[in-house]
Amino acid sequence: MLLVAALSFGCGKSKYEEAMEEMVDVFEEMADIMATIEDEASAKAAEKKMNALAARMQNLSAMEPPPPEVAMELQKKYEPKLQEVGERFMKEAFRLMMLDGMDEETLQNMMAHMDK
Repeated sequence: MLLVAALSFGCGKSKYEEAMEEMVDVFEEMADIMATIEDEASAKAAEKKMNALAARMQNLSAMEPPPPEVAMELQKKYEPKLQEVGERFMKEAFRLMMLDGMDEETLQNMMAHMDK
């Protein structure tokens, strides 16, 4: 699903490869930001950065999918990295849900960014 969502850039690599690399970068940046959250204040501070990353991800997801043969090549090449960063992302999301003292509304706002 994520593999087909990222799709249109250019220069050197195909636009599809550029988009896949951008998607991996966005997930890594999101996980990095989530890793800095230790309390309500740091969650609120991270919200603006998460908004910007969610907008980037939304742009990637809105792109036209690659042809099926290109999608298969991209999956072979990028699936391991997307799996790795996806697991880290989910680990951080779970950690945030378990934080003591985290305001439920702030947590919901943070999770809403992940759905974009």
